[in-house]
Amino acid sequence: MRCGKKGTTSRLAQLGRDVAVTISTGTPKNGTNTPSRRSSVWYGPDQTLDRREGVFVPFFGVPVLMVTATSRLAQLGRARVVPFFPQRIGTRYRVNVLPHLEDFPSGDDAADAARVMRVIEEGVRLAPEQYFWVHRRFKVRPPGASSLY
Repeated sequence: MRCGKKGTTSRLAQLGRDVAVTISTGTPKNGTNTPSRRSSVWYGPDQTLDRREGVFVPFFGVPVLMVTATSRLAQLGRARVVPFFPQRIGTRYRVNVLPHLEDFPSGDDAADAARVMRVIEEGVRLAPEQYFWVHRRFKVRPPGASSLY
């Protein structure tokens, strides 16, 4: 999908107009703040939170803390998870949209989190220099592991 070209309609931009809810902190505990039917939500699952909110999964071979909320959000909203990755090319952007995740959620939050992280790795590989590395992705370490910073 190309954005910004005259006469081109961006499906993501169209979906973005229908966003019903934003998720700023924490994870969903119940259905009170879940998306309504036919709405869209953007959720960035690759942020480091405290250990109670996630599981350790490999990110480029290094264990990182990953939230399990993606599968819970999909389940609560009976939603499809559609990964997409914006990529800056000069002064323009390309949005790479992948197919929705089949059989997601699986019922195993840890397996789902690892799967989402593998998809994020795919997106990072498209333009690794554009990933937000400064947020210290490797800050929270598994018990007994030494600091990488």
